Amino acid sequence: MKSVYTRMAMMVYRGVQSPATKGVRGVASYTDSLPAAIIWSSVPPDFWNRRDAYFLPTSSVYFAKLAAAKILTLSKFNYESFGNTLKALKYGRKGGMTEQEALATLTYLHKRVTRQARGGEFRYDLVDEEGEPVRDSHIPLSFSDPITVISEFADDLDWASSFEVADRLTADTFIFADAPAVQKAAIRMGYEALAYPDVFDGAEKASRTLLGLEVDDLEGVERAYDIDGERVPTHRTFRPLIQEALEPVETVLTRVLLEKMDRAELTKK
Repeated sequence: MKSVYTRMAMMVYRGVQSPATKGVRGVASYTDSLPAAIIWSSVPPDFWNRRDAYFLPTSSVYFAKLAAAKILTLSKFNYESFGNTLKALKYGRKGGMTEQEALATLTYLHKRVTRQARGGEFRYDLVDEEGEPVRDSHIPLSFSDPITVISEFADDLDWASSFEVADRLTADTFIFADAPAVQKAAIRMGYEALAYPDVFDGAEKASRTLLGLEVDDLEGVERAYDIDGERVPTHRTFRPLIQEALEPVETVLTRVLLEKMDRAELTKK
């Protein structure tokens, strides 16, 4: 069956469990992989994997056209070093990310770890000058003023004058894209959206359960090494920075979308 939805030059999608958040929010993440967005619109399995992923009656997919003229590729990988993130944002150069914004980025990562900032967990690694891992378990526990390896790293201003030192901290790329200071710097530099690969967590089982397809066959999904050195499914993610970067097209209930589409249309051509 021929699809009633035509892929545009830069059509992007966002899967949500409920379309209650009307319109297209400029700070949200989108992907150019329609099957990835469909899976993201489902309720994920429970923590113990005793319940499979499933769609809600309200599960929906936003269709939008990314009209951004200037997109910053924050990384070519689903994880990145702090140093390379600073380089991407022209740290230390006129108009680029400032030291204050760089420090604010580290503070944001610390607050995400300690749950002082909203958002899910992310993976990160820090090594010392000999390349040996530095763990949070190495730091004394404090309930009054939580300390992490990231906050300790932020207090050491050596990173501010050396990309090599800043490269000792590596984290999932999405956490840098989440950081308000990164977004602020990118907007000031004239960028309208960020782009980066993102890990497609839980997609292997969810793809079989929800779509009857193997995740490696899905359009827009590729395998890549993650921060732990495992080859995992990923998809390209776009983070619009300003509302004008997106042109809303329509919002479609996932069940309606799947009824109108042949599953083969979701696979690589």
